[in-house]
Amino acid sequence: MSTSSRGSAESAITASKQALRNILTPLSALPEPSAATVQILINTFFQHADQVGFFLHRGWFMRLLSARSIHPQQQAISPALLNALYLWGVRLATLDTLLLYEPVFLSRATQALAGTVAHMPSYSITHTIQAEILLANFHFASGQLAQARHHCSAATALALSCRLHQVRSIQLPRTNPIHAMEFNPPPPADVTEEAERIQAFWQVFILDACLAVPSRLPSRFVGSHGAQVDTPWPLDAEAYEQGGFPSGIRGSSTVEAFLRGTDLNPYHGSSSVALHAKAAALFERAADMASRFLTATDTEQFAAEFVALDSIIDHFSNSLMPVNMSAGLDATRRLLVTHTLARVATIQLHQRLREMEALTESKDVSAAKAAASLLDGVSMGQVGYISPILGLLWSIVARVLHSEMTRLRSLWMSASTFGHQSSNAQQLRYMQEEHDKVAAALAKVCNAMSSLASTSSYMAMQAEICRREMMQAGTGQ
Repeated sequence: MSTSSRGSAESAITASKQALRNILTPLSALPEPSAATVQILINTFFQHADQVGFFLHRGWFMRLLSARSIHPQQQAISPALLNALYLWGVRLATLDTLLLYEPVFLSRATQALAGTVAHMPSYSITHTIQAEILLANFHFASGQLAQARHHCSAATALALSCRLHQVRSIQLPRTNPIHAMEFNPPPPADVTEEAERIQAFWQVFILDACLAVPSRLPSRFVGSHGAQVDTPWPLDAEAYEQGGFPSGIRGSSTVEAFLRGTDLNPYHGSSSVALHAKAAALFERAADMASRFLTATDTEQFAAEFVALDSIIDHFSNSLMPVNMSAGLDATRRLLVTHTLARVATIQLHQRLREMEALTESKDVSAAKAAASLLDGVSMGQVGYISPILGLLWSIVARVLHSEMTRLRSLWMSASTFGHQSSNAQQLRYMQEEHDKVAAALAKVCNAMSSLASTSSYMAMQAEICRREMMQAGTGQ
């Protein structure tokens, strides 16, 4: 290397180091956000809080935030939760002036969670679970499944340790064989505190069930390998304001009773969070059953379980309120996620069956079309942000639709090449119409992902994959 070349290289390295220092130094020296900035982050977060697993009582939590703004030294909100909230506020606000804070809040929240929980007050344990859920969803939305699963596992372990899966259990308190470390938080002081514990558990349950599928790991709560869930299905906020559960209500095998179709509890779970949790349970159970399709030793029992689960998924899907009848943006987003989880549960259950038996349009294709049609009642421009699990669900729907387009196109080519045009004209026209319908459904799903790509790198990645598949199919836009 010549002297001049070496000098140029050294200059480039020096310049790069200086540029790096210019980037890193402001980040490490960033002051606490101003009161105005904090308010922007809080307001932005709460516009979408239900889509990232926020379960704390909003009125009570907002009062804590207000008290902290007056007395910043008070520690009534855990630092981990506060920084996780700010982190999501930065991500959702999408303001360039705030983007520098994202790695700072992420680092602070992660470091704050590294402390021991052994001597935490009960409210701080709930805050820790909330922070873990927010970080898990943040990493999932960023396409970082391993980190998402890590924080989900931490939230799950803490929920099991505090026996949140046994709130109002009909059984006597028992040792949890899955998690050795246990805490004994005092009984809830009032209806609000009990509601938070119940809501905390079900948000952990939803996250665990949804992440179990892409992680190819068993759920900690669903099936014979999971902890028995006795906590009753959660109520809507209005019901808790009116007193919550009657004192005599107790729960037993809440999830398994639902999955067996034997849930006779009058508080059977019709709240939006309960429906979301049921759909997540069906999604995980269907994926688990599909994974055992070729390895089941007792084929008769497996077939019976398959038919029973299929029937429960159908009944659940048909019982949901149509998305276009929901009142308000929050209800629309919750219903869209719940409906889509249920439709994809059907896809998971039937896709392997179709592959094995080379069926014509199977139930998985019908479910994919139904999932796409849910978008007819939604103005994606007004959604703003939606649960990152939809990135996964829509990618599954898109793959089924793309596969069906390929099948129809292959049939059309065969019929047009070897058939007699006079006898096959009607069949060819039918296949072309069906192909166009499937292509329109696929475009609808791809457009939905593209419209939300700026809010989630995971959604953006799935949208790009969908666009490439459409281009390969000759339907790209």
